[in-house]
Amino acid sequence: MDFRVLAVGDVVGNPGLEQIRRNLRQMKRQYHADFAVVNGENAAVVGITPNQADSILDAGADIITMGNHTWSKREIVPYMDDCPWIIRPANYAPQVPGRGWQVVQTAANVTEAQSVADTFDDMVTRLENGTFGGRIFGGTDDLRAEDCAFVTYTVRLQNKGFFPAEWISMELVEPKDGDVLALPDDSRHALAAGSVGDMQLTVLRRTDEEEQVDTARTLRVTCYVFGRKIVFDVSVA
Repeated sequence: MDFRVLAVGDVVGNPGLEQIRRNLRQMKRQYHADFAVVNGENAAVVGITPNQADSILDAGADIITMGNHTWSKREIVPYMDDCPWIIRPANYAPQVPGRGWQVVQTAANVTEAQSVADTFDDMVTRLENGTFGGRIFGGTDDLRAEDCAFVTYTVRLQNKGFFPAEWISMELVEPKDGDVLALPDDSRHALAAGSVGDMQLTVLRRTDEEEQVDTARTLRVTCYVFGRKIVFDVSVA
């Protein structure tokens, strides 16, 4: 099935807005367009206001794209959080307003290896027979459950973008002394547009009875949206 996209831009100032109001629907009919994308980052010459964004959408645009002038008009910030039909560049940091990716919550839970002996024993067996599929940081010799703990990192993500993520993965950026390995995650993670989901990574580390387990780490999240790679780091205490 063919799907035709009409891309229009830049729309600059009042003359550009007037042309969109007068001609966009006619152009969609003329070119049999199923979807109209309008770049509106310069509708106010530099930036865009909520009224101008509404005007472009009312004229027949299905989505408005932005660029390096996204934040030139401060009043657009809350509008971009509320309106799903205007999107900022995907390579902005996930913490900034607008449609993109947002880290909603992080957590680190410690589980003594002795309390999950079956999981620990299975992992050791796989290390010994060469079938372990996770990432090894070092120090796998003479592992004992009483000397180890599993630290499970959870990162709750919100896909604030217009498009779904077909694949999401998470890894440890810089292991610390005592980190032994990260358990494999063979599941396929996807996140629909507008939805929230949890990513988890479990790390085995050696412990010291006299010290509290250090859980502070930096995790790297990698997302693929229509084959495009988006990467950002998350700090977890």
